[in-house]
Amino acid sequence: MAKGITIPAQLWLPIPIASDGFVGANGTALSAHPTDGGGHPEANGGVGKIWTHDVGAWALNATNKAVGTPTLGAELLTDGGVENWTSATDLTSWTETIGGTTTVNREGTIIHGGTYAARIDVDATPNIGGITQGTHITGQWYQATAWLRSGVGTQLAGMWHANSGRAFNISTTYTQYITVYRAPNTNTGGLFGYTASNSYYMDDASWVALTLSSLFSTVNAGTSNVKVRAKVAALTAGTQAGVVIINNAATPTQGIVAYFAGDGNVKVDEFTAAATWNALATAAKTFTAADELELDISGTAWRCYHITASGTAVLIGSGTFTASLGTASQVGLFSTYSGNSFSVCSIWAKGTESQYSILDQLGA
Repeated sequence: MAKGITIPAQLWLPIPIASDGFVGANGTALSAHPTDGGGHPEANGGVGKIWTHDVGAWALNATNKAVGTPTLGAELLTDGGVENWTSATDLTSWTETIGGTTTVNREGTIIHGGTYAARIDVDATPNIGGITQGTHITGQWYQATAWLRSGVGTQLAGMWHANSGRAFNISTTYTQYITVYRAPNTNTGGLFGYTASNSYYMDDASWVALTLSSLFSTVNAGTSNVKVRAKVAALTAGTQAGVVIINNAATPTQGIVAYFAGDGNVKVDEFTAAATWNALATAAKTFTAADELELDISGTAWRCYHITASGTAVLIGSGTFTASLGTASQVGLFSTYSGNSFSVCSIWAKGTESQYSILDQLGA
């Protein structure tokens, strides 16, 4: 028998502030589903906390997952169906962005809906062609959708914001594509074709702003010194899902967010005003269903981990932030699209406010 090894008289595991396995009836509002304690393997607490969100809809689905549906603003496009043309090469409400011999054309045969689509014929150089409309508000989250197809084979197309939108490999069948993004500047946005000597067909587009407070569902943790971990069950490409700590559920103006970015990366951002966001870290990580993200906050220091479905943890990054999270922070989930879902979430206090001081008395 080995000597000099002390076996504690009492074994201890930290009890989470909140823990949820999201078990409940399909359609139950998350705000009507107190945390059930099933969000972590020990299942040793975290029951009874109330989920809060401002607007939008957060609810349980039929497979015991939490799903957020953001609040969409009014349609920002005029003639998203590209029906109105001043001439065969000039859309009335859109601006054609072309160079070289690339052209934008009214298409009346290969359409998705209505009478017309827009066809972009890219020249052999290639000079990129596009149709654009509107300007962005810096820091605002947007959702853009459009029905796209190529003329020949699989080709690269882009939408919406040139600096933060998304590129797609589109096929010869009309398919609806989506991108959700945060605008880094006020530039215009639109639909673009890239590949030389190819035709692009674009129809039935939509562009709307998202209400920031609807992207979060949180519980009152009573502290900003926490570790929050969530398992993302499903993520739609081009959209985002992860974990968040914010200062207020109804009017979030300060926060830190760690999320799968829908583009093959994990990102950590902070915001110090609703429209003032700063990137803290970006790391290439391919999402797999049931991957987890963990965000650890102590004072103004942060650490973020990506945890695979097999349990391998990888540090995404660490550092400091300037956002003021308050002393009764809201902690929980972040999602920009209703096609994303979460299977578990747990939140632990770091012990900074003496939550575990009872341990000092053990063995005294």
